[in-house]
Amino acid sequence: MIIPTLERGGAEKQLFMLARGLDRARFSPLVVALTRGGPYEDDLRDAGVPCAVIGKNRRFSVSALLRLRRLLARERPDVVHTWMFAANAVGRVAARLAGRPRVVIGERCVDKWKGRGRLALDRALVRWTDAVAANSGSVADWLAGVGVPRDMVRVIPNAFDPAGCPARPLDELGGFGDAPRVTSMGRLWPQKRFDVVLRAMRGIVDAFPAATLTIAGEGPLRAELEALAGRLGLGGAAKMPGRVADAPALLRGSDLFLFASDWEGMPNAVMEAMYVGVPVVAAAAPGVVDLVKDGVNGVLAPLGDGAAMAAAAVALLRDTERMQSLAQRARRDIVEGYSVAAMVQAYEGLYERVAAGREGAR
Repeated sequence: MIIPTLERGGAEKQLFMLARGLDRARFSPLVVALTRGGPYEDDLRDAGVPCAVIGKNRRFSVSALLRLRRLLARERPDVVHTWMFAANAVGRVAARLAGRPRVVIGERCVDKWKGRGRLALDRALVRWTDAVAANSGSVADWLAGVGVPRDMVRVIPNAFDPAGCPARPLDELGGFGDAPRVTSMGRLWPQKRFDVVLRAMRGIVDAFPAATLTIAGEGPLRAELEALAGRLGLGGAAKMPGRVADAPALLRGSDLFLFASDWEGMPNAVMEAMYVGVPVVAAAAPGVVDLVKDGVNGVLAPLGDGAAMAAAAVALLRDTERMQSLAQRARRDIVEGYSVAAMVQAYEGLYERVAAGREGAR
């Protein structure tokens, strides 16, 4: 398995759960970090999964490509599984140079940031690909729209691991008076649209003057978002503590979760909130709509519309019975539909079919 880094992140977490869960009587995983390691490197080694770091330090590095080729030629894997754009590109070329092991690429998001050049590269490398693993129907549909043959794509949803993530009693929802605690999480990055979250919070504070918002995460937009919070007059109502070590604890202390991304694959933060028992109000983005069903297990608002998100949030906060009903259904949907065992089993089947030449065309 080849991935850009082993830092704490959504794709890295999914890779860790998959590599740890594979049946060792049938599979021998090796995880390769293309650029650098990170905390998951230690976690993987503790789980008995060997790791290697290539050390790619530039956007295009011939030396890193050759180091990866040598590693693949030495290890002679039956299947190479790459994760995300950089690893998908470099990994496919290195696999070709190393003797054409069979290749699965992992597409984790509706990557609207890709320009024509990257999309053209993806299409060109399809001929060196046996299967494409997408983590949601939204990602599969987007791939088909940008030229990846739909019959190559297999949808294997993200998994949620409840270990270390205690859920909150649903009867604790409500009873917050005019001081609901609102949470949002993610990298402070344009895609995540925390500007929309802050504008929604302005409307929530108008209805609940003592409401507070905590945005957990780090990123390059921190100063810009803090300035926007000041212009909106949120003052101490909006807190940005950076990366939070115990995200489940933060969620358990929350009354509402806001999520405003313009696009996703299958967001781990939303899955976590749904399981913990925090009602979710989210923008109806690709990837999010695979998880959140409006009025069934959460509430959806139009993309980029802070006022609509605020109105949806205020209406929900005023209806404790509805909050509890949505949260209960959300938790059940996560437990029943997104288990680690089901995700691992699906990948095991895909790897075996690819290794046997029953996926794709060479």
